[in-house]
Amino acid sequence: VWQVRARALEAIASSDDPAVRKAYARALSDSVRHVRRVALRAGIDHPGLLPVDLLSNLVVTDTDWENRVEAAMALGASKEPAAYAGLDAAVADSNEFVRTTAARERRELERAGIPR
Repeated sequence: VWQVRARALEAIASSDDPAVRKAYARALSDSVRHVRRVALRAGIDHPGLLPVDLLSNLVVTDTDWENRVEAAMALGASKEPAAYAGLDAAVADSNEFVRTTAARERRELERAGIPR
């Protein structure tokens, strides 16, 4: 049941156990958008929890525009140079909220001095 998966993710987000990162990486490909969103929000609150390459893929491929917004925010929170690739791609998204968020997060990375 997706609600159980979502609650379990919320419960383990602050753990330092390496298995938690694997669980969150798997959650990014969950079939239910709500579970993916819980994982994405945890990535915003806990930078480094989610792999930047998976976020960069999700920011352009997720079928839910709200998840693409969350993915852009998680990329920005990562403070990783690799986040630019996903944000650059998301600036061309068909949804205005995704485009705006991606542009904002890209500017924030630049202001923070994160090199490209």
